[in-house]
Amino acid sequence: MNYRIVWSSRARRTIQTLVFLAWEKGADSTFLDEPIQAITDLLSRQPRTAGESRGDEERIVFAGVLSVVYEIFESERVVLIYRANVSHG
Repeated sequence: MNYRIVWSSRARRTIQTLVFLAWEKGADSTFLDEPIQAITDLLSRQPRTAGESRGDEERIVFAGVLSVVYEIFESERVVLIYRANVSHG
């Protein structure tokens, strides 16, 4: 049974801003497509074992340059992604 993945407004805005900035610089604006898909696939199947614990309920998972902080709402089978971050380097 899969989990539904919900990206918070904050996480979506972060992704949109990073893609826009890459596009503005003439860089590959699709650089987050694969990491986003990898994270979505992983968290939809196994959010409890993905990534690392970050306190009581929050967890963090990494895929390439992208990391996201999320929480699992088991009774609703929902994973809420709170924050997204891209590492440069």
